[in-house]
Amino acid sequence: RHGRKGCYFSWSNSPEVLPIRQAGDERQVILDICQQEGISCHFLSREDQIDYQDMLNSGVPPFVDTPQLSYGSAWMNRQGARVVFTGHGGDEGVSHRGRRYELFYNHEYLAYFRLYWEDLRGKPFRYLRGLRAGLVNAHANYKSIMEQAPESAYDVPILQKQFRERMRERFQDQQMYFYLKPCKYVMQGGTRPRLDNAAYQGANAGMRYLFPYVDYRVMDYAVSIPRRLHVSRNSNRTIFREAFREIMPKSLYDVNYKDLASIRDLPRKGNYEGQMSGRIQYLAESLDSEFWDGILDLEVIARLKPQGEHRSKEEGSFKLLLHTLSKALFIQNMVKVAREWRQQEDEDKLV
Repeated sequence: RHGRKGCYFSWSNSPEVLPIRQAGDERQVILDICQQEGISCHFLSREDQIDYQDMLNSGVPPFVDTPQLSYGSAWMNRQGARVVFTGHGGDEGVSHRGRRYELFYNHEYLAYFRLYWEDLRGKPFRYLRGLRAGLVNAHANYKSIMEQAPESAYDVPILQKQFRERMRERFQDQQMYFYLKPCKYVMQGGTRPRLDNAAYQGANAGMRYLFPYVDYRVMDYAVSIPRRLHVSRNSNRTIFREAFREIMPKSLYDVNYKDLASIRDLPRKGNYEGQMSGRIQYLAESLDSEFWDGILDLEVIARLKPQGEHRSKEEGSFKLLLHTLSKALFIQNMVKVAREWRQQEDEDKLV
């Protein structure tokens, strides 16, 4: 609203390619915001060609959302953008997705159980039932937190047994503080990978990424607000919903989910099993067995190629394998590029 031209780049698929669901589709919020503010919006359509193979062959960081950030930065550069304002990092502060158990975890028991008492307004034995519901929910959440690193996370078949055991020993009791203690999550470095990756991709595209939600003044103010004001009976982020209610579309005020519905509904194209098998083979052949000695067992790849139809559980294991292989190749290439840079630097010093 400062008289500057703006555009919006969404990682979701275009409604022209994949129709919007009647409920639970984040793209409706995006469309409403762009229409309200007069902003042109570009969706990441499946027709857009993201050159994954080219990125795998380069030294891009092995962090989350690398393909989307790389493609998005290049697209925005072509639109003439030189600065990108991004909401990354908002989840830890302003847009913190607090939930009821966060109150219990931080010993704010009165505020926690009061929500369950309010749920049972007008019901018999309200206080006893509310106490029971709160305890049941607390136990379920505690159990899920302690299982945030399930056995399957360490049982990727290409990881050698000794390496898997070391990983399990080191990380199985490590808690994820994203939902529980935002400050601790930030101090542990939870925001760094996305921020570093966006800065890297922006620099490659000749742009600068700005992260207003992780400005320390914004973060400090956001986390200073009492937790109980973030959670109500029917929603989270309550205090910020109310504060911005007059300037946001109703679809955004009402939204209470985090779901990339458009991606989940994408129909498969062509020989899906053949494509998956080809990607696994390409990645496996690109890895340096000597570099990964003691960590990866690349011989197991031949026994895991998807053949014909397979169940969804098997499909999940193949996707996990693809993900692991991709990360491995990212890391391998990044180390290779770093070594080349170091060698060039040493040669320059000699000159």
